[in-house]
Amino acid sequence: MKALLLIISIMFGTLYCAQAQTKDTAAADVLVLNDGSIIKGERIEATKSGYVRLRMKDGTEVEFPIESIAEIRKDMPRDYRAPRKPHQVQSKGLYATINTGFLFGSIEQDPVSFTSGAAIGYRFFPQLHLSGGGGADVYGSGDMFAPVYLRIGGDVMKTRVSPSYYFASGYAFPFNTPEEYFDAKGGAFYEGGVGVTFRTASRIYWTLNMTYRQHKAERSYYNNWWGNNGSFTTEKRTYRRFGLTVGMCF
Repeated sequence: MKALLLIISIMFGTLYCAQAQTKDTAAADVLVLNDGSIIKGERIEATKSGYVRLRMKDGTEVEFPIESIAEIRKDMPRDYRAPRKPHQVQSKGLYATINTGFLFGSIEQDPVSFTSGAAIGYRFFPQLHLSGGGGADVYGSGDMFAPVYLRIGGDVMKTRVSPSYYFASGYAFPFNTPEEYFDAKGGAFYEGGVGVTFRTASRIYWTLNMTYRQHKAERSYYNNWWGNNGSFTTEKRTYRRFGLTVGMCF
């Protein structure tokens, strides 16, 4: 029984404190009189007789003639915080994205590479977007590719911060062909990722993604090393990289 009474007392005490805090942090009405005096209280009403009735902090009510008042304004408490603007959720329509980041490979070869891209597409609803785009990948070895792809993705929730996903598939074209190569070809390109979308009060979203990509490439050259007698060599490569990218959607 004592425990029950204690719990009830704590509940009512918490409720009372919350109400008291609400009253303390409420915005007060401030009357600035023609003589420069400043009166603070809670405005009740403007009477038909031409007076403004104000309830003071001690509970008393005082009336002031309207012609004696120079200004009426709100006095916000020091700890007052303006309400946060609601974030926008774009349900459907055209959109565009740009992103940039880093790709991480093995320590022995191409430990860090650079990637960037852009896409434009259509948002069917927040959880499903379809777009087409392209970009540029610059590997530490000097190899450069320009992937072109179709991308499907979406935001899981409509909240200000939401998990997101995407998958892209296309073709990566060689961007540069060193003189020693007789021929260079690109190959199929695949990429997938998960991340977080940060919505704002405007149409702009920010994204942070962890990605994994893979694409193939082929290059042919004359092998003039000792013992090869200038033989023609075709080398096939598969680039596999994890990445971290930052993007903007608008």
